Amino acid sequence: MFKQALREVLERLTHTAYRVAPSLLRYTVGELTVFLYHEVNDNPAPFTKNLELSIPVETFKKQVLWIQKNFNIIHPKDLLNPENNELPERAAMITFDDGFLGAFENGIAFLVEHKIPSLMFMNMRTISQDRPMLSALAFYLEEKIPEFKKFLLVEGINSPAFLHLTPAALAKFEKSYQINFTAALEYQGTIADTSTIEKYVRDPLVNLGNHLFEHWNSAALTSTEFTHQYETNQKKLENYRNSLPIFAFPNGQPVVCFTARELELLEQSGAKRAFFSKGHTNDNAQNFLLDRTFLSSADSSEQRLFFRLAFDRLYTKNSMFRFFIKCLTRSKT
Repeated sequence: MFKQALREVLERLTHTAYRVAPSLLRYTVGELTVFLYHEVNDNPAPFTKNLELSIPVETFKKQVLWIQKNFNIIHPKDLLNPENNELPERAAMITFDDGFLGAFENGIAFLVEHKIPSLMFMNMRTISQDRPMLSALAFYLEEKIPEFKKFLLVEGINSPAFLHLTPAALAKFEKSYQINFTAALEYQGTIADTSTIEKYVRDPLVNLGNHLFEHWNSAALTSTEFTHQYETNQKKLENYRNSLPIFAFPNGQPVVCFTARELELLEQSGAKRAFFSKGHTNDNAQNFLLDRTFLSSADSSEQRLFFRLAFDRLYTKNSMFRFFIKCLTRSKT
C-alpha cells in the first residue's frame, strides 16, 4: 500500500513539473529513446495476455500520439547513415517484436496513417513454416503438456524453458512426443503472413529487422547456431525491400539472454546495430548496442508516461536517488 501511494504521489508531481516546465523533458531523456511493442490487440491470445505483451488498440494510439507530441521520431535508417552523427533533440524510435498480425493491422497501420516510421523485428520461420515462435511454444509446452515437464527434469533443463531450451533438446522431445502445433499456434496468437508483410513494406515508413530465424534465447545457442540463425533470417528478410541490417535480441535481457559473444558474432555477420530491452534511454545513439523501453497497457496516461521517463533517468543515473527510494520502500510493507 505504501509503495503504491508513493508511486501515485511521484507520478502527480512529475506530471505537474512537466506541465509547468516542458523543457524539463530534455533533462530526463537521453539522446535516443526507443519504444518497444509486441502485440496490439483488444482480444489477445493466452501467450501475449499472460505475459502482458499485448496492449489495447486505444491505449496504443494514445501512447503514440504522446510520443509524437513530446519527441522527434526518427526513421530507423537514420541509425545507418554514418554522415548523420547528430540526431534531433529528444529523438525517439518506435519498434515492434515478433510480427504479430495485430501489431501490423492495429499498430503499424495507425503509424502509417500518421506518417510515423517504425521497425518490426521478425522471426521468419514463423512466417515461412507456420510454426509458433520458440518462446510461445516453450510456454505452451510447460503449461499444457505434462510430458514436457518430465522431459525438462530428465534432461536437466531449468524452467522457464524458453531461456534454456536448445535446438538439440527440442528436436529430441519432438522425436518422442507429437506436438499439436495447431493448439500451440492458437495459444500464441496470430502472426502476420507473407501477404500482410508485403502489403505493409510497400510503404517506406515500414521496415523489417532481424530477430533470429526462430525466437531462441541467444545465450542458449552455440556460436555456430547463433550465426546460422542470424544469417538464415537475414537472407529471408532481404527478399523485402525495406529490410535493414538491424538486430534485436529475443527476450532482450543482458547476461541471461545474450552476452558479449553474440555481440561480436553479430558484427562479424554484418549487423549494423543491435537492440536489447532493459528499459533505459540511450545517452549515445552511436553505440552499436542500444536499449529499448517497453510500454505496456499500464502506461495508459500522460502522467504515467512522464513518470516512467523521469523515474528511469533518476534511478539509473543518480545513486543517491536509488538509496532514497530503497530506504523508503524498506521502511514500510
